[in-house]
Amino acid sequence: MRNDLTRFYCTAFLGVGVVASGSLQHVVTTVKDALDDRDLTQLLLFDDSTGKPIDVDFRGKTDDVLKRLGEQFGDLPGTEVNHQPTRRVGRPKLGVVSGEVTLLPRHWEWLKSQPGGASVTLRKLVDEARHAGGKQSKIRESQEATYHFMTAMAGNFHQYEEALRALYAGDLDRFYHFIDDWAPDIRNHIKRLSANAFPESIRYIEPSQRAGMRFMQRGIEGSIVMLNLLRFRDVADYTANPELTPEIPISGAEAFNRYIEHTLPFLRESGGEVMFLGDGGEFLTGPEDERWDLVMLIRQSSAQSFLAFSGHQDYLAGIGHRTAAIEDSRLLPMAELPIPN
Repeated sequence: MRNDLTRFYCTAFLGVGVVASGSLQHVVTTVKDALDDRDLTQLLLFDDSTGKPIDVDFRGKTDDVLKRLGEQFGDLPGTEVNHQPTRRVGRPKLGVVSGEVTLLPRHWEWLKSQPGGASVTLRKLVDEARHAGGKQSKIRESQEATYHFMTAMAGNFHQYEEALRALYAGDLDRFYHFIDDWAPDIRNHIKRLSANAFPESIRYIEPSQRAGMRFMQRGIEGSIVMLNLLRFRDVADYTANPELTPEIPISGAEAFNRYIEHTLPFLRESGGEVMFLGDGGEFLTGPEDERWDLVMLIRQSSAQSFLAFSGHQDYLAGIGHRTAAIEDSRLLPMAELPIPN
């Protein structure tokens, strides 16, 4: 059960301040070591995916707490590691399945006139619908997570109701205006939860909890290489982490350099390394309007090492430089395969 707790991400608040953030196992271990029993009774933990509070019984030793949590979260859907058989090199089976579709004559005429015919066109339409639905789902999930956390931690704050209306109206500027004078750690956590709550703000900056679970389910053994594709802002945006704001505005690329300088010691301490760092650009094969400014290959010694690194409190203290720098990103974990003879 213990491993399940490394795939469940949360943030711990004591009053209006963050005391720990990362995997549930990391947070529990950290707060048990750092806080006395009185503070632990006032501690609030929040699920980073849903924004909902997590009920934790801190009685006993750290192992006792983790054991109880393992029993509590061990049966969550998707927490069991699914050891798939070794994948063979080669083209995967497409898994195309036939079925009956009933349409009006004009629909069939239009489908048959499309490049590739009816089957290809239907697949494209389904994929486009799934993509559009996924975007709306992402917005809704981010709004709901923000609502749950705001209600628990900021329900009596000045302009709470106005901020909530701006959240569901999709008005990012007004939302930031209403929460601007709130306690810094609460405000910053709200901005993190609401990163995808506004239609124009959908970006991929950090892994979701669901993606983290899928990553762990792969059961990758040994080292992992992380492919990073990064697109920078023209000017770094430190709105979510004002304490890191430089005296004069800097570019997204410069903010990312500050992130790299801050991060390298913790990466090396975890057994990781930067294998490659290079300029990006436009694809030779790929969408013509898509570009990436920087490409990185990061080797981690194991999945567990990656989780420990990404949850390190001192590392997280400087992650705001990355958030300020990035307009959009992609992160692909890769496991090495043998080269066929």
